[in-house]
Amino acid sequence: PLSEICTEHNETLIIFCRDCKLPVCTECVRTTHKEHEWIQLQKAGQLMRKKLAQHRKDMVKTHLPNFMACLEKARIAKETVQRQRKEKMEEIVAQRDEIISAVTGLSQVMLDSCNEDLKINDGIITQMENDVAELETVASKLQESTLSCASDTEAIQMEIRLSSILQKTVPVDVAFNTKIYFIPGEIDIDQLENMLG
Repeated sequence: PLSEICTEHNETLIIFCRDCKLPVCTECVRTTHKEHEWIQLQKAGQLMRKKLAQHRKDMVKTHLPNFMACLEKARIAKETVQRQRKEKMEEIVAQRDEIISAVTGLSQVMLDSCNEDLKINDGIITQMENDVAELETVASKLQESTLSCASDTEAIQMEIRLSSILQKTVPVDVAFNTKIYFIPGEIDIDQLENMLG
């Protein structure tokens, strides 16, 4: 509570200075507050009580409902923001999962393509190894001494067999295709654009 004694003059505060909005003593009125407007402290107290009562009425009637309405709006806004955040997070997680799935699928297509190329090249090499072995067998039978001892029928059969081997044994480029490429239609560009925004 405020002191009822003037700290400067040690007198009872009985006057209210309207200019400074302070309780003052008679000595303050004669000196520091001489040119100011003032009234009796008791009358100022009554006026202030009336003002406080009016403020209370205004608060209950207008200000408090306004504050309550603003508070309710703020709570609703918070709930809306929380709901929107949750929806956005779910959307982001779904997009992330979709992108991961698409990238996983594409990487599997690339791996399958590499494995298929390797399998094809392995098959070509195996076929060429078989052809070389068969050529070596025929070559060993075609030595000078064997040709001179062979019958006409054997010579004809060897010629037919050798021609057959030579026709199917065509040099092949067995270099492994290391370039990654996609067949048109393997990647859904629209889907990727939609996922990535």
